[in-house]
Amino acid sequence: MIQDIDFSKYKRFFAFGCSFTGYCWPTWADILAKEMPNAEFYNCGKSGAGNLFISSRALEANLKFNFNKDDLVVVMWSTFCREDRYYNNYWHTPGNIFTQQEYDEKWVKKFADPKGYLIRDLSLITLATSYLKSLPCTVVTLASTPYWYQQHEDFDYSKKDETDIKDILDSFKETINQTPQCLFDLEMKGTWDNGHVYIWNKNEVGDYHPNPWRYRCYLEKLGFNLTEKSEKYAKEATSMLHRTKTRDEILSLFNTNEHGDGHFSKWW
Repeated sequence: MIQDIDFSKYKRFFAFGCSFTGYCWPTWADILAKEMPNAEFYNCGKSGAGNLFISSRALEANLKFNFNKDDLVVVMWSTFCREDRYYNNYWHTPGNIFTQQEYDEKWVKKFADPKGYLIRDLSLITLATSYLKSLPCTVVTLASTPYWYQQHEDFDYSKKDETDIKDILDSFKETINQTPQCLFDLEMKGTWDNGHVYIWNKNEVGDYHPNPWRYRCYLEKLGFNLTEKSEKYAKEATSMLHRTKTRDEILSLFNTNEHGDGHFSKWW
């Protein structure tokens, strides 16, 4: 499927995901867009986003833009245990529920259930994937991490012996197996190395998001037919990134999408 994609045929390219899709420096989505210089590019990735936001945004985009045979739609699913919520005319996506600052400790202790998030997200991914693949567009689904991956020190799906966890994963094995090897495993070898180190609010930040070159390496390993267009862009963007010293410099240097608005003014 991925190996058969002909970038020249698409007039529009839609990308959905979390900060691994839309960030303050170029991601896999920006790199793929360079292979389609004549196509309209809509990056709908949003930092901190979970799979509720991602699936909702993908459906919303189809309602707004009517995906057709000339569209390439690529979704990179995020980690589980994220709590997306729409209120006050905005999607709030604070990221991992166990490390975020928006929900207080009492709420997290009462409502945050890793097993519940596993059921919810695998259901969302299954439904959204089925919906998208029923449309006339070309659809590719990717994953930032393995579906069992859990950023919570007391809970790792892959190491749990509970029968019900194994039953859940087994029930959704078709969904799990249809997604190509994830970024975390295929390119990062199971470790989030720092993509760049910079100063933000007077603190030094070792940012775990891959640099642009590593994103391109991931796409190449997946089998996308990439050319020198994206190779040159990824190399130059990585070189530019490594010359920056502060987050403000990064934000001023790259015209990317970190806020999930998809480059259009309003959703609802």
